[in-house]
Amino acid sequence: MRTILNLQCVDSSVNLDPRAKIEGIIGPRDVDKARGNQTSAEINMIYRWHSTISKKDEDWLTDHMSMICPDMKIGHLTLEDMRAGMRRHAAIPPADPGRRVFAGLERNNDGYFRDEDIVQILTEATDEVAMSFGPRRVPLALKVIEVMSIEQGRQWGVASLNETRRFFGMKPHTSFTDIHPDPDVAAALEVLYEDVENVELYAGTILEEPTVPMTPGSGLCAGTTATRAVVSHALSLIRGDRFYTVDYTPHHLTAFGFNAASSEYSIDGGGVMYKLLMRVFPEYYRGNSIYAHYPLTTPLEMRRRQKSLGHEADFTYEKLRYDSPPTVITDYKMILRILRDQTLYTTAWTHTLRQLEYQPHVLLGHTIAAIKQQDIIRQAILGPEESVDIFAHFLNLKTTQLVQNNSKWLFKVAEIDAIKDVAARSWTQFAACLFNIPINDSQDSTASFDDKQLFSKMIAVFHFVHLDNNPAKSAALRRDAIAASDEMSKEVRIVSEGMKASPAVQFPDPRKRRHAKRNLMPDHGAKVMQRLFDNGAKVKEVVSLVVILAVDLVVFSTFAVSLEVASCIRPC
Repeated sequence: MRTILNLQCVDSSVNLDPRAKIEGIIGPRDVDKARGNQTSAEINMIYRWHSTISKKDEDWLTDHMSMICPDMKIGHLTLEDMRAGMRRHAAIPPADPGRRVFAGLERNNDGYFRDEDIVQILTEATDEVAMSFGPRRVPLALKVIEVMSIEQGRQWGVASLNETRRFFGMKPHTSFTDIHPDPDVAAALEVLYEDVENVELYAGTILEEPTVPMTPGSGLCAGTTATRAVVSHALSLIRGDRFYTVDYTPHHLTAFGFNAASSEYSIDGGGVMYKLLMRVFPEYYRGNSIYAHYPLTTPLEMRRRQKSLGHEADFTYEKLRYDSPPTVITDYKMILRILRDQTLYTTAWTHTLRQLEYQPHVLLGHTIAAIKQQDIIRQAILGPEESVDIFAHFLNLKTTQLVQNNSKWLFKVAEIDAIKDVAARSWTQFAACLFNIPINDSQDSTASFDDKQLFSKMIAVFHFVHLDNNPAKSAALRRDAIAASDEMSKEVRIVSEGMKASPAVQFPDPRKRRHAKRNLMPDHGAKVMQRLFDNGAKVKEVVSLVVILAVDLVVFSTFAVSLEVASCIRPC
């Protein structure tokens, strides 16, 4: 529906919500839900869209029709010829659908088509441009089908073009040029039907003048009758489906199924087709592939639109290719070799860090430059020899305080969430002091977030950087990580710019003065930043290092504590 209404060209999450109340919009009462999927014969006639068949599909159709009726010219086929050819063709395929083939594909020994063949068809379909609505657009190979459609409409007794328009509350056509202003088209209609009220629905909707493109509003650009019918039908169809309405709940679908099927309106305006493509073909459709997120618009056009919206860098536009599943390495020496050799091996998080505009993860490099940078970072963080003892004392004291403040007494037994209320918060507070990250607490009420909120932002960045292994979830992870990263980077940048402007370790900003009052590590974070600046680091580099080092320190340390806690819990 977003493609039909050209909503992909604007930053909007407007969508067709089948569960929304719409009383007052199209009538005095809400439209009934879960009444069943009912489609009228008129909609069946309108929804054939033969005019829009692409050039490539037209060529395939011509070849297919020639195969069905090999001794006849396509433009001269009669209904009898067509039906006889279809009967002959229907007798050829195996009775078992699991053995049938199409498009020249072959099944493997297990009876499946190869993924690469299906993906190629999908890719070519996305690349191919559809034709437009209007007269003289139907492929010649479908001439006999058009005759069948007109005769079928007469046999069914469907409404005429104007009767259908009146049903929808639209203004009926009063002349043949109302249907289409082209004199030749209007004259042909007048010769065939004499009165505009006699124009049949099927012929009328094919010949009706297409609407002009509007952004947003009109992307399909069919005639006004077909557009009104298509939108109305889409609404009634999904409103009448109980699986989209009254049964669309976690109770019926399970929490997992409900979340898997639900739309996220900040991603593709709520479209979910990317989830299907990525789950079925995860080795081909990557998390930010334009072929997955907008498969109903050509990548070239979609790139132009995304560029105009400022989102061009959010997607990749290259053709789909096979990307082998990751190989799991469990040998310790091999793991070290891989992590240290960035010329031969590329770590997965190199790509995700780049998307967040962070510097390369120098802690894993084994080049001369990387080793030098590692030494600078190590000296900047550790500083004096007694730093490790100070760190241990800080964590011990914070852990004790958090245990005392967060224990809940139930029948003389103290209970506490050792991970959420202790490990996560103690390590977050430690990282905040270690790297001079402002947090909102009793000593600094001006910071943008407290330790719990800071930890949740670190988790969002960590998930995307290190755990982005499911293409269907990649877009959501990236969105959350960018938002969290931007907020943390903004806070760190303010502090870093203040430090850069004041070479001595001072605290000209009130926030930093209050931050320095912490009695355990009062100025360690400021000195870390100063040492980095003294070694030639720029503000952007310091911000990048501080954020990603803090994220890894906090999340990995919290995870290690959780493993220790789990190992201490044994069944009786």
